[in-house]
Amino acid sequence: MNKEKMARRFVDWTDSWNQAFHNAIEAKVMAEYKRSFRSDSEDSGATIDKMRTFYYSRMVNTAALLIGLIGAVVAVVALLVALIGLVK
Repeated sequence: MNKEKMARRFVDWTDSWNQAFHNAIEAKVMAEYKRSFRSDSEDSGATIDKMRTFYYSRMVNTAALLIGLIGAVVAVVALLVALIGLVK
């Protein structure tokens, strides 16, 4: 299988997840905007864009922290398994 086919399959596989995350973030942004700003203003688009940027960056940071934490847990488990193997 060549790289292009693998890349396309990966994109196809992750597309539904990306769409779900996007829809969830958009719903959160719009709900928070409506809660925070009762009336529509001239710069509502700019405010929504700032809120959207904040939520996306927060999600990326959270995902990176979770991936790092999971990697650390896997490393500790691998270390323990290796140490137990040495003892036996």
